Amino acid sequence: MAEYIDATRGAIRDAPLTSKLRKLLLDAADKAGIDAIRVTSAGQPGSTGRSRGSARHNGGNAADFQMLIGGEYLSFTDEEAPKQVLKFVTVCAELGATGIGAGVEYMGKRTIHVGYGLPKTVWGKDGRRVNAPDWLVKAFEGGWRNSTFAAAVGFAVTARNGARLRAGPGAEFETIATIPRDTPVAVLSIDGENKDWARVDLVGDGYVDGHIHLAFVGEVAKSGLPEDPIDDAVEDNWLADDEKGKKR
Repeated sequence: MAEYIDATRGAIRDAPLTSKLRKLLLDAADKAGIDAIRVTSAGQPGSTGRSRGSARHNGGNAADFQMLIGGEYLSFTDEEAPKQVLKFVTVCAELGATGIGAGVEYMGKRTIHVGYGLPKTVWGKDGRRVNAPDWLVKAFEGGWRNSTFAAAVGFAVTARNGARLRAGPGAEFETIATIPRDTPVAVLSIDGENKDWARVDLVGDGYVDGHIHLAFVGEVAKSGLPEDPIDDAVEDNWLADDEKGKKR
């Protein structure tokens, strides 16, 4: 089994990862032939009580790390990545990871971000989807198309410009996020006074993420990625703590 190396000492994000994410990373590493995952940035708030940047790391739901084989770090460029890295990304997506970031001008040539959170997407330099390396996009999309979750749910967002995820079954409830077109969703129940709101799970863990109006949910099992830039709040574009330790 792949080794988990905790290298977060002295980092702001030094809180443990959730057991779910830790298992996902180690399972993906095993399937990709990777010997070890060295985590440099994990959950927040950390031991100092501080947090920074991306909310994706809140509660241990995201990690920044490097991968090792035979004691050597795997590295990549924006043009290509080793087959083990490609396989790792694909398996992470198959297992339900919803956010993956990588890029030489994002966190260097060997550090990658994997975790949960919304929207489901990938990114590169400046935390933008448009800057994500092509290999990352293809590996992630391939994983989601073949994921147990996407195949099982049978539903997806069908609104051309995405649909609002709300905190309750009605337009009067707060908008939590805008869910991109073609995002797979599990409809857990039908709610609302007129039974026209879907209570949805977006990651396949059985928990409710919010409500989407039924007019914007259809019976299709297709996985897509938003083309618009990710909001800066999604990912803070900090470099790995052990590489530079400051914001670009």
